[in-house]
Amino acid sequence: MWDKLFAEAETWTTLTKLDLSSSGLSGPIPLEIGKLVNLTELDLSGNNLSGPIPPEIGKLTNLKRLYLHKNQLSGTIPPKIGKLANLKRLRLGGNQLSGSLPLDLMSLAQLNELRFEQSPGAVNALCAPQDGAFQAWLQSLNNVRGPNCDPSAAVEEAELPTQSLPTVGDIAAALEAWADPGFAESYDNVGLHVGDAGRSVQRGLIALDLTPDVVTEAVRCRASIVITHHPLLFHPLRSITADDLTGSMALHLAEAGIALYSAHTNLDAVAGGVSFSLAARLGIAAPRFLRPNPDGISGLGAIGSLAEALTLRDFLHQVAEQLQAPALRFAGHDAQLVRTVAVCGGAGASLTAQALAAGAEVFVTSDISYHRFFEVMRPDGTYAMSLVDAGHYETEQHTEALLCSALQKRFPAAQWVRTSKRTSPIRVFAA
Repeated sequence: MWDKLFAEAETWTTLTKLDLSSSGLSGPIPLEIGKLVNLTELDLSGNNLSGPIPPEIGKLTNLKRLYLHKNQLSGTIPPKIGKLANLKRLRLGGNQLSGSLPLDLMSLAQLNELRFEQSPGAVNALCAPQDGAFQAWLQSLNNVRGPNCDPSAAVEEAELPTQSLPTVGDIAAALEAWADPGFAESYDNVGLHVGDAGRSVQRGLIALDLTPDVVTEAVRCRASIVITHHPLLFHPLRSITADDLTGSMALHLAEAGIALYSAHTNLDAVAGGVSFSLAARLGIAAPRFLRPNPDGISGLGAIGSLAEALTLRDFLHQVAEQLQAPALRFAGHDAQLVRTVAVCGGAGASLTAQALAAGAEVFVTSDISYHRFFEVMRPDGTYAMSLVDAGHYETEQHTEALLCSALQKRFPAAQWVRTSKRTSPIRVFAA
């Protein structure tokens, strides 16, 4: 049957639905399944299929329904299933799958049904309470069935006595004791933007940006507060209506009783803040402020040293991997050895001269203009310092984990969840 299916290339582009349920299939799912790129529904249930689920299924990005239940499939679930952005129903029950569901599944914004209840020994760690983000994602699904997994019960178990919970005001005060609003740039707007400072917080959602998907996630996971790095309200509003993006999100949060707090350039400016966390992620030891402020306790950017010198090319591989950056814009020589590294999370191109003066061999930041790259070029065409634009979102996304960790330590009675959404609207097209 498989041979007939893949005999003609025309099938690969014309087939939109494939129902081979209870058709006597056996053996492994062929890798060629990834060629059926226009499939919206694939049903292979009720057969005797064995072996692992092939990662090639992740190429079927138009799939809305994937039914693999009641087979003898084994091994772990490939993370590439998380690439199926249109998937609404995923049934895996009745197999011999092992391990746990990959965190990549949280990328499936359309998913509303996940079933794996008949898989002996499979994905038992799925509802592990230490993974708050995954729990919250599970709770957001309409139909979940699996071993030891009852999302509604998980919500009840997580509920705590009101008197032990922090208020929105408590959380704001703690964040401001760490990242003083006085450190923020003059153009910035940090602090509480929406909500009642006296309201108790049982669950908080952390995101780099507020987007419609994050608002929906906050409502579905029953968050009491959303904490973002980038402020929603930069400029005074003349009205708050559902007719524009900013107003509609503020209105939706207010109607749901969800507070919104932002820690932006004040968090950029503290030791242990955004740039210091970025430095740690890139393996930079003993970081210090790249541009310290006169007060001696705040500043911008960070500079330090790698454990050992790397060629620029190897360092770029490290940056791309650690920041999950799909592409890097840079100026420099591939074979150049770099050890002293300066960084600034977000838009830090204005610190290029400081990085050069401080002896940095490479400066990693984002939002670098075309002409800025010429500032590190010598008269002979060589580079005094390599300059790397790794992307605004990519150099700041770790801020979500930074805030989650800090708030969990300060307010352990509440549950702190990192968003499952990639909040950047930017996509990269590679020709």
